[in-house]
Amino acid sequence: MYVGITTRTLRKRYGEYLDEMRRGKRPRVYYMLNKYPDDLYFNYVSLQPETADLEQLELDLNDAILPPVVTKDFTAEIRDLVSALR
Repeated sequence: MYVGITTRTLRKRYGEYLDEMRRGKRPRVYYMLNKYPDDLYFNYVSLQPETADLEQLELDLNDAILPPVVTKDFTAEIRDLVSALR
């Protein structure tokens, strides 16, 4: 439902999502976390920035999955299609 990259630790990033369930600063993420609390799983992969273009990988994953919470982290071609369909 959501793909992102971070430089923070897994513990810190996961904690931020738990905080988001209460605060709702990001409405789409807040909705997802509270609508599907028993159906979401937090998964990660640890990659070194020197071995992978993390920004491009994020775009490629979002293009392939089309997560409903993501609004702008798509390639330009897919972003136009998503904007037209949502």
